[in-house]
Amino acid sequence: MQRAVLNRATVRVADTRDLSGRVTAKSVKRGYCAKKQSDLPRSRGLTVFAPVRRPAVAAVDEPNQPSSRRGGNRSWMMRACSRLWPALAIALSLFAAPLHAQFAYVANFGSDTVSAYSIGAHGALTPVPGSPFAAGSLPDSVAVDPTGKFAYVVNADDGTVSAYSIGANGALKAVPGSPFAAGIEPFSIAITPLVPFASSFAKLEISAEGFELEESFTLGRNSNGINPVTQNVTLKIGTFSVTIPPGSFKKNPNGRFAFEGTINGVSLEVQIVPLGNNIFTFKAEGEGVDLTRLTNPVTVVLRIGIDSGTTKVTAEF
Repeated sequence: MQRAVLNRATVRVADTRDLSGRVTAKSVKRGYCAKKQSDLPRSRGLTVFAPVRRPAVAAVDEPNQPSSRRGGNRSWMMRACSRLWPALAIALSLFAAPLHAQFAYVANFGSDTVSAYSIGAHGALTPVPGSPFAAGSLPDSVAVDPTGKFAYVVNADDGTVSAYSIGANGALKAVPGSPFAAGIEPFSIAITPLVPFASSFAKLEISAEGFELEESFTLGRNSNGINPVTQNVTLKIGTFSVTIPPGSFKKNPNGRFAFEGTINGVSLEVQIVPLGNNIFTFKAEGEGVDLTRLTNPVTVVLRIGIDSGTTKVTAEF
């Protein structure tokens, strides 16, 4: 018996053989039933923007089988799961809570377009204004970045990737420079997911001359750690956004990370201090930017590599 734990929904898969010797796989927990690899359902070019909090984890439990038998079954099940996953990912996202799906996108292989839909409360799809949107030649796959701000389409025939910004209503707009060159006949695309902070809180002071921010955050359980020396560090305070590129931070002998410099006309002093147990403090001072038009609560977003957190702050003006 193999158990796959996917986003808190458990699916038990039984390996059985019918009289013809063909292997079938049944999900006895959720009632999902699928046949062997070649008969499994496949969805081409469909992406549903529904961020999921926890990654899939797979475990094998076959204590009563001989070691050689366990290895064979494990190999078959790994191949089967590689085909089952696309269907299960869509199906099991329905059980994840809370759901934040807003839009769905479909790559239309035959018409060189991307259809965009808003998702209703009961799952019904409504085309967004302007849909379908132009893509490259023979679009084959769609992916949406973890922030929900950008979508990417792989164009198999011309070897490119079309990039779009996603509007508030789900409409797509090509970003400057799109499409971007890829290899020969690309057919899929993957995007590195963001890892949310386990917790974060901040104190913010704003004046006409600049701002002072003090934030404390704890990395999420799935984080691999941060290294500001080699990663982008992005800070957003309301409408203000700045990215400190890799190589800008210096690591002090005491383990602290420090940056001092000017980016886009804003003078910045930033410190990131590790406190142990994946807890850090982040201090930033900026001069040369007027944020006094912001209103409380102010949204503060901090992203270091793929680790990110968002917090609402009542700023002192």
